[in-house]
Amino acid sequence: MVIRILRWGEDKRYDRMRHNVGNLAVFFIFQGLWVWTVTLPVTVVNASDKDPSIQAEDIIGWIMWFVGTIVEILADKDKFSFKNSPESKGKWCEIGLWKYSRHPNYFGDILLTWGYFVASLPIIEGAEWLVLIGPVFLTLLLLFVSGLTILEKSGDKKFGNVEAYRVYKKRTSPLIPLPRSIYGNLPYWFKAVFLFEFPIYNRYLNRNRVLINLMALPTLLEHDIIELLYVQSKDKTEVEFVLPYLWIHEFVDEVLKLCWRVSDGGK
Repeated sequence: MVIRILRWGEDKRYDRMRHNVGNLAVFFIFQGLWVWTVTLPVTVVNASDKDPSIQAEDIIGWIMWFVGTIVEILADKDKFSFKNSPESKGKWCEIGLWKYSRHPNYFGDILLTWGYFVASLPIIEGAEWLVLIGPVFLTLLLLFVSGLTILEKSGDKKFGNVEAYRVYKKRTSPLIPLPRSIYGNLPYWFKAVFLFEFPIYNRYLNRNRVLINLMALPTLLEHDIIELLYVQSKDKTEVEFVLPYLWIHEFVDEVLKLCWRVSDGGK
């Protein structure tokens, strides 16, 4: 992280916070709470006077921590190399671990944090089980608040109109590294239930596609109304999945404009 900051400067996402003291205070308090919560298992273990022999949970937890740390380091290294390449401009990262996961760094972070918890199992008892809040908090935070959700939205807005990007998202696991040949052929329900491919990660991708449809609507309907259903896709099933995301008021507005043009003799 230090190398990344020295190379590219601070994270631009936080620029607006420094202009508001309240937001800045909330941000730093939240960061402190985040660190305290995530390290709860370590805190409880270090505060305990128990000294049990090494058990299976210790070994499993250490392995999880080690693998998670290595994955996060390699993912950050791959991303650093990608961003340093002149050829990366206008592209998304698909090198190294990023070929198998859209967010391998977050996978490593989550895995090592759960490793803390598993390694603490021989020690914790009673109310100390509340340390489970640590890994659960981090997992939910990265999945639904500050991690995947923000980056998926950003990527969809930048590249959502690029067919290769849509194929990349369809074939690449959002979190757990998997070969594309396996992940790409799994049914969507399986991806959503077991591999964290939640609809929220494609919300802006689908919205992007619908806006393209609506912008082209007047011209398309002049020729054949069916073209609306197949714009940019010959797969009826895929389009039917997109259509529920239509912004109804914009759809109605475009239809009314079209009707006005038809009644006015196409002028």
